[in-house]
Amino acid sequence: MFNKQDVTKLVMFSEDTLRRGCRECKYDQLAFTAGISVEPKTRVYFLDIDCPKCGTSYKEIMNMEEIE
Repeated sequence: MFNKQDVTKLVMFSEDTLRRGCRECKYDQLAFTAGISVEPKTRVYFLDIDCPKCGTSYKEIMNMEEIE
């Protein structure tokens, strides 16, 4: 399932994505949920983001990896 390396990657990808702020208005104080989805052959790192300033909600796919 998940290991320490997966969580470390999730944190790294999340920090990079959140530094850019909201994709609509660039506001940098966002509400978010981070997750890793394990599909049959792929691991997907994502954020569900809500911007309190402009009201935008979206899913940001940060990275996808093939599972061997």
